[in-house]
Amino acid sequence: MTETSSDRGHTFRQEIARVVNEVTQGLRTLDAGTAWFSGLAPARRQEVLQEVAGYAMQAHITSADGRAGVANSGVKPTANPSVMICMDPPRYGFASLPADEHVKAFRVLVSVFTVADSRRRETYCKGACGHAWHNLTAEAEQPSGWPWPGFGPGRAVLRTPHRIIALRSHRREPVPDLSTWPFERLQAFTTGTNDWSQLESVRVVAQQHAYDSNRSYDARRRWAELSLLANRRMRSTAPEGSARELRQDFMLRTWVIDHLGPQGDNSAWNPQALGSDTLVALRLTPSDAAALADNWRDLPIEQIRELRRHKNLTAHLERLITHLRPGPTHDQLLPWIETRQLLP
Repeated sequence: MTETSSDRGHTFRQEIARVVNEVTQGLRTLDAGTAWFSGLAPARRQEVLQEVAGYAMQAHITSADGRAGVANSGVKPTANPSVMICMDPPRYGFASLPADEHVKAFRVLVSVFTVADSRRRETYCKGACGHAWHNLTAEAEQPSGWPWPGFGPGRAVLRTPHRIIALRSHRREPVPDLSTWPFERLQAFTTGTNDWSQLESVRVVAQQHAYDSNRSYDARRRWAELSLLANRRMRSTAPEGSARELRQDFMLRTWVIDHLGPQGDNSAWNPQALGSDTLVALRLTPSDAAALADNWRDLPIEQIRELRRHKNLTAHLERLITHLRPGPTHDQLLPWIETRQLLP
């Protein structure tokens, strides 16, 4: 029987749960887990980051967990993933980071999750744990019908091999597969929820549909607008000036303008409106940011985060600038293209 895409997705999520839990419980080194991650295709890496971010949310990580995990990860505390996970509350949009930061993001996420999950095993689960993923062992025998590729004899197996349980199986309700929902249903779902993780799932799914070149331009714009709606509802529940949601807003709007064309009568796809929105979000001038960047390693962590915020919020400008007409907005944004290269 041919395996469906849903089956393949389920199998891959099981594999993610297996690898992460092996690292968490010391049955696989972080370097070995990172080697597995590095061997995946870029799209698969994004899936992993989104899945493991969900694990971290379920573990209710604290800022102390974040700092301890970053210290164990081998990633600099000033790197984007490190700063995001140590924020209060943490930011989980690791799948949206540039591809060259995905390996660092994986190391940080797994390291922080290890700290949080270890704490939970020693408190909530101590002496009476029924979670299968907390009961791994390095048995040598492989159970019959083992479904996960790459896990042969000598690998860790569950003590209950006939009841394969992924990390999220303790939820009361199954997580819906939003990728199969039609536009109208997903739109209604978006307007009816304030749950950050659900809105993040909508944002990612809608954005993927917007990127689908097999769809018409009009359909892709509708999906992009839905992704923006979910993202903006996430911003309404986040602290003031959330750079992650702003960056995602700016990047998607720029992509649509660049690939599907600008629309002067729609502020979402109007280059001038996007340029104005960008200027409003920037708290520093290019010259101020460049001056601070000269000795950024000596700055307090709050100022380093502010510089990284500005670097993230100007990532779209190199493409947007070509769509801006000559004038004050163009002239104020142009220096940021060079200045952001100096920022940490």
